[in-house]
Amino acid sequence: MSPAILSETGEELYLGPKVKIDPMLVFTKGVVSYSRSLQLSKDSQSRVGKNPLKLKAIRAKSSSANLLTDAIISKKDAQILLKENQKQKFLAQLGVVFIID
Repeated sequence: MSPAILSETGEELYLGPKVKIDPMLVFTKGVVSYSRSLQLSKDSQSRVGKNPLKLKAIRAKSSSANLLTDAIISKKDAQILLKENQKQKFLAQLGVVFIID
């Protein structure tokens, strides 16, 4: 029931086989942080930094129990996410905040 990020073609980009995540980090930090606006809380800002990569989901997907937990992003944004993650390695550090509107 953990939230994931997938491409519109169904490729798992976050919490799939592409990103190795330390289980203890998940336990202490959580998989994602949530915010209601782009004005991030201190907790969220410490998670993603002062200049985070901002991508907009094209839709949400139900992963289990009919809960919309997964964010689906465009193919173009998926490429951007993977390219930036190669440089910064932020996904393995759980540097993800979902903005819920």
